[in-house]
Amino acid sequence: MPGPGTGQPDQLPEHRTRMDGVDCVEAPVGLGPTNILPAGSSFSLITELGFDGTLDGALTTHTFTIRHHFQNIETGAVGILPLAGGTFVVGAGVALDRAHIRAPAGPYTTADTGGPADFVIPANFDTGTFRITTHVHPNNPALKGNWFAFHDGLIMVVTKP
Repeated sequence: MPGPGTGQPDQLPEHRTRMDGVDCVEAPVGLGPTNILPAGSSFSLITELGFDGTLDGALTTHTFTIRHHFQNIETGAVGILPLAGGTFVVGAGVALDRAHIRAPAGPYTTADTGGPADFVIPANFDTGTFRITTHVHPNNPALKGNWFAFHDGLIMVVTKP
C-alpha cells in the first residue's frame, strides 16, 4: 500500500522529482502486491518514482541507488536490506521512461523464529511487523545535494506458516 513519499527538487516546470510509492510483491512474480507474507516466502520491493521537469532529461545516463531501511516493530531492531539490484540508470533498462520508473530490488526472504532470512519473526511473537523507509539518491556527487526522494510508510507483516 502506498504511503507518504516526497522528492526534491519540486520546481516545475524545470525540475520535479516524485516518489510515488514502494510495493511489496511476493514471489513468484505475478502475484499482486501484498503487505502480509508467510514465513518461508520471498519477495521483491518495487520502487515507483519519476522525474517530470522539462530539464530533467539531463539526468539521462546518471545512476541512482535505492536503499530500503527497516525497523522491527516488536523489538525495535533496525537494519538495511542488501542492495540486491537497487540501482538504475535514467534512460536505460527499467528507467527508460524517466517520468515513470519501476525499479525492483530483491529478492528478499522471510523466516519463522530462528530462521535465516532478511525478515524473521522474533522469538515469543506470532508475527513479525516491519516498517520500511526507502530513499533514492544519485551516485554522482555533483547531483547528491539536488536530487533525492524518500518513501516512508510501508508496513509488512510476516506470519507463521
